[in-house]
Amino acid sequence: EAVRRADLSAQTSGRVATIQVDVNDRVKAGDVLLRITAVEQDAGANTARAQLRAAEASAAEAEQTYRRYAALAGNQYVSKLQLDQARATRDAAVAARDAARAQLAQAAQQAAYTVVRAPFAGIIATRDVEPGETVSPGQPLLSVYEPRELRIEVAVPQTRAEAIRRDPRATVVLP
Repeated sequence: EAVRRADLSAQTSGRVATIQVDVNDRVKAGDVLLRITAVEQDAGANTARAQLRAAEASAAEAEQTYRRYAALAGNQYVSKLQLDQARATRDAAVAARDAARAQLAQAAQQAAYTVVRAPFAGIIATRDVEPGETVSPGQPLLSVYEPRELRIEVAVPQTRAEAIRRDPRATVVLP
């Protein structure tokens, strides 16, 4: 069996749009193997971008308001309570902006999951889906292995374990 093997599974839901490879095809690291429709993921990313723009605008407005109150507080035109409220509003707006940035990053990652790439150069061992199939996270898609390093696993009786430890060399005879 291959020492280096990867079973690739869906990390997002959608419909298999295209499959670029078949069993026994050689692939290079980073090659596109499969694409999943990205309609929902793109909509999520667009929503997250819009929410980030709104949060950035709110944060900028809250910062300006806080600066105005801070300048007025120096001459005691506004109370300390009003200044504290403006600071709290600014801090909440900045936190909302940071949360919107995180949501955008998450949405972008979900969109990136719609393109399945080869993790390393190798050969396609199995193809578990067909174009048009609906997939969900965790569902097997493809498996790839690197054929240069192989290993053989054998079952040996426990009674031979000590002898194998003393001399772990083996000769493999193939037909």
